[in-house]
Amino acid sequence: MKTPENENVSKAELTAQLVQLRQEVEALRFSAQSHREAVEECDRLKAQQKIAAERAHFLANAVAILTSSLDYATTLATVAQLVVARLADICIIDLLGDDLTIRRLITANAALRRTGLAWEVERRYPFISGALYGPARVVSTGLPEIVPVVEDRFAAAHGIGCEHPELLRCLELGSCMCVPLVTGERILGALTFVSGSTSRPYGGDDLALAQELANRAAQAIENARLHQAESHARAEAEAANRAKDEFLATLSHELRTPLNSIIGFSQLLRRGRMNPAAIEQAAEAIERNGRLQAQLVDDLLDASYMLRGQLQLHCCRVDLRAVVENVLTSMRALIREKGLVLRTRVAQNLEPFWGDPRRLKQIVANLVANAIKFTPPGGMISVQLEATAGQLQLTVRDTGVGIDAEFLPHVFEVFRQADGTSTRRHGGLGLGLSLVQHLVHLHSGTIEVQSDGKNWGSSFTLRLPLDARRSAEAEAAEDGAAAATLRGLRLLLLVEDAELRRTLHAALAAQGARVLTVDRVEAALEQFEGYRPDVLITAAPTYNREGLCCSLVRKLGEQEEPYPAAEIEAQERRMMLASFAIQPPRPVEPEDLASEVARLVGRQVITRMPGESSTAPSCLLRGD
Repeated sequence: MKTPENENVSKAELTAQLVQLRQEVEALRFSAQSHREAVEECDRLKAQQKIAAERAHFLANAVAILTSSLDYATTLATVAQLVVARLADICIIDLLGDDLTIRRLITANAALRRTGLAWEVERRYPFISGALYGPARVVSTGLPEIVPVVEDRFAAAHGIGCEHPELLRCLELGSCMCVPLVTGERILGALTFVSGSTSRPYGGDDLALAQELANRAAQAIENARLHQAESHARAEAEAANRAKDEFLATLSHELRTPLNSIIGFSQLLRRGRMNPAAIEQAAEAIERNGRLQAQLVDDLLDASYMLRGQLQLHCCRVDLRAVVENVLTSMRALIREKGLVLRTRVAQNLEPFWGDPRRLKQIVANLVANAIKFTPPGGMISVQLEATAGQLQLTVRDTGVGIDAEFLPHVFEVFRQADGTSTRRHGGLGLGLSLVQHLVHLHSGTIEVQSDGKNWGSSFTLRLPLDARRSAEAEAAEDGAAAATLRGLRLLLLVEDAELRRTLHAALAAQGARVLTVDRVEAALEQFEGYRPDVLITAAPTYNREGLCCSLVRKLGEQEEPYPAAEIEAQERRMMLASFAIQPPRPVEPEDLASEVARLVGRQVITRMPGESSTAPSCLLRGD
């Protein structure tokens, strides 16, 4: 039987049970929510781990490709294909050239049709220095650029696609980013990524991945360039070493050939069994081969001074037309003997040129001799001299063996020959053209060579500027020196070699000079005060004699007027060079010595341009 009390108890229990049940349901709901969030977090972490693993795998593959070869153009193309398979629909790689212009190296696209469109966009919208967007801006600033969503108004704001909007629509640009290729402080170019999807725009993580890839690519480019530079330097060093070896072999051959002739004829003369005609022939052969050997030594000396930057000019007014005609006259017999045809066109009344006549003759002679040497019998040589645009232009053409295109840039390099055996076959050391170029540059001129290839001949064009500084004062000084002699001059000749001393004494005395000869510095010092020479001619002292010789040179400056000094057969001594102003870099013929000395002591030809600083006349005739 139910009572009111029992009913109240039952209701209270039910209420408590209901509350408990609700709490349990709420707890279950919270637990389910927590579980769901945990699952979602786990899925998110797994997704992040997957993305991180994919990016790490992507970078690992890219690094493996970049380090697989030192041909960075090929490896970058492979990396670009890797990018379009993972990170972008279009990948563009631009490199900064040495002239600071941007060169597009690679355009890779997941869809081939877009590649052509990308190149078309570049053609219609080329890079502009200082542009506010894209690779040009990134290269100039070194800062990355990201555009999460490429909208029409963005393109219009930067002037892209205004005239051809259909191009950009066909490319379906959704999002893009551009990062610099940087190594150290050098910007090498830019790496551009373009996505055609607007549902997943590029974000910060993508930009970080792009920058990491760009850093690895930049390092690969730099390593490849360093390797290429090192390989190029090594190849040049090896080529120079081979050229040196070939030159030494050629030098040995060229020096031995005239020596064999000289020694052979000398032995025949000593036997005394030759008739007068044979004796005359032997003497001519000895003289000819001796002069040939002297010319070889002269070329070596010139090359030595050229490499050390010590070749000097003795300038005066020169009629280049006369120089060319004299050279051609001296070589006509050789041209006829070889069966060549010579054509000349030399303009008349050319303006005189301010230069070194002996060196200009050497330039012309080397060019003509080179044409003769490498032109086969029946060929033709043409020499043309004219004035054009304030310059004297000399052109020497031939129909000879020509020059290969690969060797053409190396024609004027010292010790470089197209064929080492060619020089031995034709004779000579192969130094002529390098000397020619150096002498032309000393005259502020230019020289260039042209050839259509092997067996198509060659053409050398020399241009010398006409110097407006040449004045009547300089010309008058030169004309006044033409008739100079050594009459009345007191010369002190200090030469240890007895034969050379006798030869020089005879040549100088024949010009009317008073010559006192000594063989030791001590003897020169003893004779100096009583003799008081106008000119000192001396060979360079050995190291243990330099102090005495310097004392002798200083005595020249202690006289009331400074007197010049000349040096024959000198070994280079820096201590002595300051005492001499004129330094012909070779042994001189005895007949030439008189004219060299006459150019000193107020009788000398002007050896510097008017207006240049002048010092007491002095001369160094150096021939080491």
